[in-house]
Amino acid sequence: SAASDVYKRQVYTRLVEKELVIKGIDGSCLVSCYSLCGQTLFSKTIENDETIQLPANASGVYLLQLRNATQHHTCKIVL
Repeated sequence: SAASDVYKRQVYTRLVEKELVIKGIDGSCLVSCYSLCGQTLFSKTIENDETIQLPANASGVYLLQLRNATQHHTCKIVL
């Protein structure tokens, strides 16, 4: 679980459902998830709060990037 005061966003996983929950998005945001080796797990544009279904075989440590026109935030997630 990670939160950012700058973005007022919450990012957390629901491992049983294999979901990534992103809350506090205001407008459009590009969400990209990378392995520590740099491979892209997924990249998706979301609007406002959204839940993203994770690949069934995804497990390990990943870097999650949230970007819009003026802001950029990276956090670590464990699946």
